[in-house]
Amino acid sequence: MISNERQSTFLSKVKRIIVPEPFANPDQERSVDIFLTITLASLSGLGLVLANRLFRSDFDQFPSMLAVSGALLGAILLLSLGYLWWAKSVTLWSMLIFVSYQCFKDDGIHDLAVFAYPGILVMAGLLLSRVQFAVYASTALASLATVGYLETIGVIQSDFSVRTNLVTIIDIIVIVFVTGITIRLLSDALLRSIRQTKDHEEAITKQNEELRKSEERYHALFEGANDAIVILKEWQFIDCNSMTLTMFGCQDRSEIVGHSPVEFSPPRQPDGTDSKEQALKVIKAALGGSPQRFNWVHARKDGTLFDAEVSLSALTSGEDVFVQALVRDITRRKAAESALRDSEERFRTLFESQGEGTGIVDETERFILCNPAADSILGVSTGGLVGKSLKEFVSPEQWRLIQSQTRMRRSGSRSTYEMEIVRPDGETRLLMVTATPRYQAGKYIGAFGIFRDITDQQRLQHQLIQSQRIQSLGTLAGGVAHDFNNILSIILGYTTELEKGRSEPARHAEAIRTIQNAVGRGAALVQQILTFARRTEVTFGPVVLPDLVRELIPMLERTFPKFITFRRECEKDLPLIHADHTQIHQALLNLCVNARDAMPRGGEILIRLSTLTPQEVASRFSEAENYRYVCLSVSDSGTGMDEATRSRVFDPFFTTKDMGKGTGLGLSVVYGIVQGHKGFIEVESMQDVGSTFRLYFPSRVDVVARRLDEEREGEIRGGTETILLVEDEGPLRNLMRMRLEAKGYTVIEAGDGLQAVESFSRHQHEIALVFMDFGLPGMAGADVYRKIRETSSGVHVIFAGGFVMPEAKNELVKEGVGTFFQKPYHPSEILATVRSILDGESVPPHGMAEKREGD
Repeated sequence: MISNERQSTFLSKVKRIIVPEPFANPDQERSVDIFLTITLASLSGLGLVLANRLFRSDFDQFPSMLAVSGALLGAILLLSLGYLWWAKSVTLWSMLIFVSYQCFKDDGIHDLAVFAYPGILVMAGLLLSRVQFAVYASTALASLATVGYLETIGVIQSDFSVRTNLVTIIDIIVIVFVTGITIRLLSDALLRSIRQTKDHEEAITKQNEELRKSEERYHALFEGANDAIVILKEWQFIDCNSMTLTMFGCQDRSEIVGHSPVEFSPPRQPDGTDSKEQALKVIKAALGGSPQRFNWVHARKDGTLFDAEVSLSALTSGEDVFVQALVRDITRRKAAESALRDSEERFRTLFESQGEGTGIVDETERFILCNPAADSILGVSTGGLVGKSLKEFVSPEQWRLIQSQTRMRRSGSRSTYEMEIVRPDGETRLLMVTATPRYQAGKYIGAFGIFRDITDQQRLQHQLIQSQRIQSLGTLAGGVAHDFNNILSIILGYTTELEKGRSEPARHAEAIRTIQNAVGRGAALVQQILTFARRTEVTFGPVVLPDLVRELIPMLERTFPKFITFRRECEKDLPLIHADHTQIHQALLNLCVNARDAMPRGGEILIRLSTLTPQEVASRFSEAENYRYVCLSVSDSGTGMDEATRSRVFDPFFTTKDMGKGTGLGLSVVYGIVQGHKGFIEVESMQDVGSTFRLYFPSRVDVVARRLDEEREGEIRGGTETILLVEDEGPLRNLMRMRLEAKGYTVIEAGDGLQAVESFSRHQHEIALVFMDFGLPGMAGADVYRKIRETSSGVHVIFAGGFVMPEAKNELVKEGVGTFFQKPYHPSEILATVRSILDGESVPPHGMAEKREGD
């Protein structure tokens, strides 16, 4: 006998062959099962009957049986196409037609009616809904009644002995009707029972599958865990995973199972507690429902100890309670934690003992960490910087500088810059800052900065440069004196020519031009001496290197030995550099003096100016910024240097000259100047061939250098305004009065400071402009200016002077003076500037003479 499970399996396989894709509705799936059972059983029965008829050669009912068999096969085909309702309809109606036909043909309502009609009603009750069953049952009863009636009236001839009458027909119909109704009611209950049974079986199957998967997951987790997992009961291990064997150095589970935790622990823990007592304590707590987590020292099978982190928790299975222990080897973690603590301690010691200020700021430039040196540099108490913003220590101009550097760091670049801060006590200090950007998950979160107070260093550097200037002046003193005597000789000689040449206009004019040229040479020479010798503040601005070279070479040619020649090469459209004119002048002079000393028998000094791309400079100097650079190089054809000398050439006080002929400061000053301008310096030298020094300066000024044209085009216009002329030198005052009056101006003269204040007080409503010498007797020019401003704040003032200290000039600039002239000046320059100021036109910020000075 085939079991239900095997029958179900066979039917499921047949169903999947006929209907590969199951129906979404579970009721439809159950209808398919019933339908296939009925249809396949009917086909099997018909097949046996057909085989029997064939064997007996009885073909009387053969066509009808083949027809119903075909209908059943067609129903199966419809089912395979997904038409379940049509398949059921074809099956049931074809069987009803077949039974009715057989009863009509020869059977009557006897055996076939009694057995066949209830049978097909049973099938209909299982497959059809109530409405469909009512229609079907009504049709079947009508068919049965029709057959019976036809038999009663003799249309159907029956061979049965019992005569069919109306009473018999009514009895059979009642029996079939009652049977059909009963079958239908029972089929509903049967279908519900089947449905419930099926659902219950599916639920049990699903639970079993989930249980199996859960067991597999637990086993996989248990065996695949990186931690040792052991199960304890009554103080003994009853199970463990593979990692337990590895961790405790065992080969087989039998070395763990059946043993107690104390066997894998030293007698005492590092804090001195007894291992057995402590183990019993924590296991008891875990069994009481309180999970335990603690560090423990375990022992492997070979006796070696290791640090572990242990977690205990209770497990309940039925009436049994177990303890699950998770053991994690933390030997490496403990070592890493110890190394991290040591590293943090070293870092903190290094961080806090740094002599330079070190700090970390967030994206808003607010300190989140800093060392004591940082607190000291910014003038706050220890720890006082944390939480403060750099904005609290700088001027608005400096804050804009910091923000520009922050934008640079946001793009990923490290920034190095000078920053001027104001301490809480009001003291101003200059810091050199190097800041490296900090990122987290690709987002800028601030910077790590190192800053050094360079205030004193800069002051010393300026003093060093000043002393070196004096040394340079001493070096050139003989040549300067010789050149100045020549100038004076020219002026003196041509003065006598003026007396002799009055009757000869051409000769007279030639003498005047020669004297004017000599005076210009003398003024330029004085200006060079002032540039070398004076103490000046560092003032950065656009510097035209070709002009600087052009003004220096003539002086060097006059002061250097005649057997030394100069050659200049300048690239076309050279950009400006942002620099201090005086310091660049000093650096170039020092290089030329060094070249002169390297050529005791004479030679050539080549000064070359060229530009380099950022990539070209970066290939030589990794710290180069993304700017074009201007290269100023000085080459000589002298004795050259060996490698030992070349490596020390920029060291302070290092010199190869004889005692008393050099201080060793010249090239170190050059090096300091280049560093202060964010530039680079390199030297090439070969013995008996010569040396080349190259200075690289970043070009941040996007203007092409062009030679300033000192010639003024067109006739200078005059005016009718009143001008107060203040000059203590009578001849110079008379000269300027005549030139101003020749242009139509009304001139009020004053010979000293007190007279100037008095004259302005009397004529303040008439005076439109004051042209005044800076060094006046009676009252200094600066004080005169302040007195005038007290009376009239809108009057224009022009200053002139032989030499004005930078501090005094800067103070006057802050007070509103915009124009200064360096003596000697050309009267035409004064006339042009006066007209421009009175007409409201813009003039150079410190006067036209400043172009010669270069500040």
